[in-house]
Amino acid sequence: MKKEFYKHYIFSGTPREVGQQHGEELRETIHAHLERIYFDAGRMSGLSQKQALEYTRQFEPFVEKYSPDFALELQGLAEGAGLTAQEALLLQIRQEVSHYKRFAAHEQECSCFAVAQSYTKDGKVYSGQNCDLIGDFEPMMNMVTMAVTGKPKVMMILPAGQISHSGMNSEGMSANCTFLNCNGWGMGYPRYLMSRLALEQWTIEDACEKLRIPERSSQRSITLCDAKGAIHMFELTHSEMEERVCHGCAVHTNHFLIPELKRLSSATQWEQHDSEMRCQRMEELIAANKGKIDREMLKAFLSDHANGNNSICVHSCKENPYHTYVAMINNLTDRVMEVCRGNPCQGEFAIYTFS
Repeated sequence: MKKEFYKHYIFSGTPREVGQQHGEELRETIHAHLERIYFDAGRMSGLSQKQALEYTRQFEPFVEKYSPDFALELQGLAEGAGLTAQEALLLQIRQEVSHYKRFAAHEQECSCFAVAQSYTKDGKVYSGQNCDLIGDFEPMMNMVTMAVTGKPKVMMILPAGQISHSGMNSEGMSANCTFLNCNGWGMGYPRYLMSRLALEQWTIEDACEKLRIPERSSQRSITLCDAKGAIHMFELTHSEMEERVCHGCAVHTNHFLIPELKRLSSATQWEQHDSEMRCQRMEELIAANKGKIDREMLKAFLSDHANGNNSICVHSCKENPYHTYVAMINNLTDRVMEVCRGNPCQGEFAIYTFS
């Protein structure tokens, strides 16, 4: 088993101070992440660096309107890492820029779950996911806690320079996200920032309200769960949004589950099949073990290879170029996160706390 763990960085203070600390501490990796975005923007959409930055400016009003503290944090990030304001924002809109020329991008990113007390052996609430991408993202990832004054602490596994991804907060609430295949990208609030926006709220009710932003750039599923066992699943696109309240458990991969939005899917036959296979397998594992699930069993779920090239634990191959680059389990009852670098079948999980 691999024993490669992520260092835990804690950035605290005002939004600007949190950003400055982030930029200073991870400066070298942030610049490597930025270069990766420039490369993807050129490879996938034919954008030069100048064009990518010009496009990025159009997202500034939405960040300032819906999350002015994030705008301040990005100012601090730019100062700490030696970036321009546009470069700091570009780090937050990797998908929007990479897919600029084809706002119908197809991606197979991530399998997430949530299980409440009735499903667990110890009566605790868990959530988590496998994060899947093409390419070597492991070296860019970091465990980061943002302790912004006056807000819940937010602990996330993040690519350096990105201020939002999937994770949990000190109040025992998590946000786990997956990509959705559909058309209709456009200008609006960046998709990656939405999970952090939700987790900076004190209650799941307030978090749900924050996700109802009317101006969104692109599609995303976000599953919110709290330590009381409340589970809310959101499917968001540029123009439409649906919410489902789940009872006891929830699973999401990369296709629409809420009937009202299924017509928006642009997934290919293989992409739909792959997503459905992963979703069905996780649902089967959870249902078959109701009342017996604990953290070790969840690690086994995330390491599952039952469906070959369409498994929950994804390994890159000719038929499927994606691989699981990080796995995470949130213990919302105890406010603990466990994270594995790379495929969970090959590595060990490290424990991270807010203290």
